Amino acid sequence: MKKLLTIFSIGLALMLSSCSSSNTPSARAQEIYDLLAEGDYAAAFECFDLDDEDPETKEAYMAMMTEKVAPAIEKKGGISKAEVASEELDEDGQGATVYMNITYGNGSVEEDSIDMVLDDEGQWKAELAK
Repeated sequence: MKKLLTIFSIGLALMLSSCSSSNTPSARAQEIYDLLAEGDYAAAFECFDLDDEDPETKEAYMAMMTEKVAPAIEKKGGISKAEVASEELDEDGQGATVYMNITYGNGSVEEDSIDMVLDDEGQWKAELAK
């Protein structure tokens, strides 16, 4: 029982610490790509703004992450480096777009952007493309 409690406590700590870096749009975007580079798609998924989504929609987005995004990244040899190129904050300060330079294991480099939004608790989260 004690071992089970220890394992549960470690799991809970890891879950709570995923997606908890500095609270800026660029830091959160960097964290997402770092998690993707590590292959931790579940933790990266936690960095998205899902509070208003029903459980079925969340499950569908997670399936898309693991069935489409993960294989596309792995096909390119994984992410070897992700760097923030720039950040544009919306006029109202409630949203931002972060531009990233992504280097893959096969040597290819892509520019990507990720839209960020402040959630109800004042934390920056990635917006899901709809």
